[in-house]
Amino acid sequence: MKFNENWLREWINPKINSVILRNQIIESGIEIESINEFNPIFDGFLVGKIVECITHCKVNNLKILKVDVGHENLLNIICGASNCRNNIKVVVATVGSILPNGLHIKKKKIQEKLSEGMLCSFFELGLFNFCKDIIELPQNIPIGKKINDLFSLKKDTFIKVTVTPNRPDGLSILGIARNIAAINNFERIQLKERIIPVVIKDQFPITKLY
Repeated sequence: MKFNENWLREWINPKINSVILRNQIIESGIEIESINEFNPIFDGFLVGKIVECITHCKVNNLKILKVDVGHENLLNIICGASNCRNNIKVVVATVGSILPNGLHIKKKKIQEKLSEGMLCSFFELGLFNFCKDIIELPQNIPIGKKINDLFSLKKDTFIKVTVTPNRPDGLSILGIARNIAAINNFERIQLKERIIPVVIKDQFPITKLY
């Protein structure tokens, strides 16, 4: 089984550091097979809003944009995406940020126009290979919000455990959390029950046969 430490701490969060937490997992009789650190990868990526979008005077498939990312001045950005238009919220790679493929975002001139960033697709973020249009975010997301916060990408540790047949409790995050709760004298963790009422809309006639 593989899980991340932040997820485990949503269930049980004793005031102990990561090393002690891992040792307690081992002390509970569950072997840790591997530990991998994760660092957020989208530094300098912000939520922006296109406030002006005009077609380049010489290249029809390029748009000249003014983009608000919460800074004092609007950013000038050149974009060739087909779904680029006014008033949508987008993911902006600002100057100094680095895409997952290693591309550094710098100020540069494209077709004689200054570009101070890049609008990103899921493909360019390395998330989905098939989606190459720029990302369109919901309008209720604040301008300037960091993409790491938007996608809940925080510094974390991935823990992979090996579970023996006699320890099925180690096959769920709840079971592991209960082990940690017992070691730290926390109350037993209970699952929250959500009762969903049964509503039957369709009625079928039943005829008694003799």
